[in-house]
Amino acid sequence: MEETNENTKEALSYHYKETVRLANICDSYARDAFADFKMLAAVGAILTWKPFYEAVYQQNTSDTSILFFGFVAIIIMLAIVGIMNLQKQLIINFYLEQLQYFETEIRSLLRCQDSPTFRVAENWQTRASKKQRILGRIFYAFFYVAVITPTFILYSNNSTCHEWKIYLVIALTVIVIHIVTAVIVYRKHQSN
Repeated sequence: MEETNENTKEALSYHYKETVRLANICDSYARDAFADFKMLAAVGAILTWKPFYEAVYQQNTSDTSILFFGFVAIIIMLAIVGIMNLQKQLIINFYLEQLQYFETEIRSLLRCQDSPTFRVAENWQTRASKKQRILGRIFYAFFYVAVITPTFILYSNNSTCHEWKIYLVIALTVIVIHIVTAVIVYRKHQSN
């Protein structure tokens, strides 16, 4: 009987350590995603300030190509950071699935399957579906509007027909790629 008790303690210790490790990985990825947004905002402000200021506030219409290339650079960075963060979310989702298995096992070893403790992964899925995904949809709507808006700025600043149309095609491509990637990340697994 004592050997079984010792095995249970050892298993519990292992499961708990693994749970902490997985939770730390998820936390690290989440922190990195927010740091990426800070970096994107800083670089975006640096890249767009001068051309945007000249085009909008000084009505400098003599050279819209600077504005066009500034917007293209920003949209490419938005696409890269956005897709990288969706990939991070996919990895976090995987770790949360694994974390849920360990939490279930810990509750079983402690003989408290009905306990509300050791349910971080399970509770996150519930919270995410009720709140986080709604906020995500609002953010994505804002993101898509922000991606399209430079088309109107380019159009209203007498840019060549090709510049605003090229930008619109790039913007729509980025939006479609982002939507497809988001569907892949947030789609429920068929095997569950």
